[in-house]
Amino acid sequence: MPSQIFFLTSNCLTAWQYDGRALTNMGCFVAAEAGLAEFEIYLQQLGQIPVLVLTDMVEEDFRVDSIAHAHGGDRAALLERHVSKVYRGTQYRYAQVLGRDPHSRRKDEVLFSGLLNPEFADMWLDAMRHHKLPVAGIYSLPLLTGDLVRRVCDKGKDVLFVTHNSTSGLRQSFFVRGKLRFSRLTPVSGHVEDDYAGFVRAEIGKTKRYLANLHLLGRDVVLDVCMLSGGSHLDGLERLRESETLTHYEFIPVSDVARKIGYRGPQEEYHCDGLFAFLLAKSHLCNHYAKAGQRFHYQMFRARQALAALGVVSVIAGMLWSGTQVVDGLLYKQEIVATTRLIEDADRRHAELQERMPQTEVEPEDMRMAVATATQLQQARRTPYRLLSRFGQAMLNQPGFEVDRIDWFVSDDRSAVAAAHESGDEDAFTSEYGDEEAPDEALTGVDMQTTYQIGILHGRVVPFEGDYGRVHARIESILDSLRKHDDVISVEALALPLNTASSGRVLGGLGGTERKLDALFTLKLVMGGPDA
Repeated sequence: MPSQIFFLTSNCLTAWQYDGRALTNMGCFVAAEAGLAEFEIYLQQLGQIPVLVLTDMVEEDFRVDSIAHAHGGDRAALLERHVSKVYRGTQYRYAQVLGRDPHSRRKDEVLFSGLLNPEFADMWLDAMRHHKLPVAGIYSLPLLTGDLVRRVCDKGKDVLFVTHNSTSGLRQSFFVRGKLRFSRLTPVSGHVEDDYAGFVRAEIGKTKRYLANLHLLGRDVVLDVCMLSGGSHLDGLERLRESETLTHYEFIPVSDVARKIGYRGPQEEYHCDGLFAFLLAKSHLCNHYAKAGQRFHYQMFRARQALAALGVVSVIAGMLWSGTQVVDGLLYKQEIVATTRLIEDADRRHAELQERMPQTEVEPEDMRMAVATATQLQQARRTPYRLLSRFGQAMLNQPGFEVDRIDWFVSDDRSAVAAAHESGDEDAFTSEYGDEEAPDEALTGVDMQTTYQIGILHGRVVPFEGDYGRVHARIESILDSLRKHDDVISVEALALPLNTASSGRVLGGLGGTERKLDALFTLKLVMGGPDA
């Protein structure tokens, strides 16, 4: 995404423009009224693109302190309260938790930083706010340096990282296990070019003694120095390796670092301004120093972008929906054409069949009623198979019983004991519909009249020894086995070898002269429902 980077130092502001691929130096504005007036003109022509402000100033202070360990909102409130005490005179302040305090697990080590000269930063930021520029944030170059250290230096070592920026000076940042603990900026004057290596050596020596006073480095411990440089300065800096015993130098050409991070833009032999501007444009750092009021126009810029994106998505969604509706309409049209053809073919075949069918004198309505009557008769059919099966299963386990005959008939009277043609009741077999009622009307939901299958079994006990009680018990066993079936409505004995009822007939005889007589019995079984 295109963005504008303003590199803010103690004596000027340098403008860089990033188009998403390459970085372009747009000019430098000195910290004076003339430079501010030129900057106002530049802002009028800039347009609405995100602005990233990068600070590299002598007045930027860093210190490490310990605070009580906390989480979430409590930690944020504690950090804000502590940093406001450390830097009372500036609103540009920042706190970063480094980790647990090695001397106390209940505390955290925190790096506090702040711009001690807020009036200088306000001068430039007020101009940006006046032109409603979307300022995304104000970023500290030493804090940004950590990303570069992790790319070019040994991560397992404590290192003093040194860079030279043309508009600010010599920046020295000390990192312990990849975390920034101290940073120092030294302005570089013109006469330094005569003995550049001596100047660098002297400044590193001062930093080393200061680190020893802060107990960040032992006095007899070798200091690892990693410096970005290039051109003719490298030859003089290489001689420092031979003259120092407690300092280990590693010099990396700026051009090698540029290729490693993908930087394509203007670069000098040993200045690193473009590298840091490119890193800021490519990184996704959280804002360091900018307050909510200074980022207001950026928030509005992001909101407008979100609304525009939402509008584009809505338009695309509408176009897709319209496209699907058009496709559905075409598909429906094709289905209508195909269905119309099928109907026409069916009508044509129906007409051909009607022409080939012979003419009859029977009316279609009469034929329909005949089919309905046949269907009704088919549904109402009754067969004796199920009733005979029940009798057979019951008699199977009772040896010595013989069946003379079984009468089977269907009746709507469950108490009937003879078929209609035997009893003379011809109405028992007439249709359940009147002469004026059409059979098809009965098929439209009216239930048929309930009918029963009735079976009369006539049997005898062979041989019969005259033990009536035993015979009665066996017949009762048959009746019990029949009652267990769900489709059996009732079962009873119409006649027994010896009927004990006062109104019944006594079959058989008493005394010793009739021991060879047969013991006759009659059973009645009533079943309901259609055949399976």
